[in-house]
Amino acid sequence: MWSIGSEVNGKPGRGIQLDRQGGDYLILTYFGYREDGSSMFMQASGKLTDGRSFSGDLTEYKNGRAIGGAARNGQVANVLGTVAITFDSANSGTLTLPGEEPQRVHRYQFEDHLARLNNRFELQLQSRSSPAYPLTGRIYIRAAAGQFSMTLNSNILCSYTGDLQPTGDSFRSKGTYV
Repeated sequence: MWSIGSEVNGKPGRGIQLDRQGGDYLILTYFGYREDGSSMFMQASGKLTDGRSFSGDLTEYKNGRAIGGAARNGQVANVLGTVAITFDSANSGTLTLPGEEPQRVHRYQFEDHLARLNNRFELQLQSRSSPAYPLTGRIYIRAAAGQFSMTLNSNILCSYTGDLQPTGDSFRSKGTYV
């Protein structure tokens, strides 16, 4: 699930679902509303170019099977135009819908992972993997205010500091280590 960044307000809105298969193929499902307020969905599919860009015909369908209804095949109702998306990371990109200016999109985050992460953790470490260099000590982990740090205090001093970016059900960090 992806959301259009400028439209996220905690209320029902529009967005896209993306599924990448086989490394190079993408299906994009748009869900939103018509001018009269009724809901709609459309799809586009095809091959990614350069591993990060996609464009395809955004197609609306009609007359498919309804929940609890009899089996029937959907039909093409309308091709609205070209939809394009260019990814700048695994969780963000720029989406261009037919008749609209390009907009930033982000993978939608259902849970506030930072509420769970913003904390300080301490862990005792003891390893016997190398008799010549037995590793014992404490690891200090801190995640707060958009920053992530981890320090190992032992006979080997090691530390890492970087940013803290939620990504789906985990996080990523870019930083430096010593």
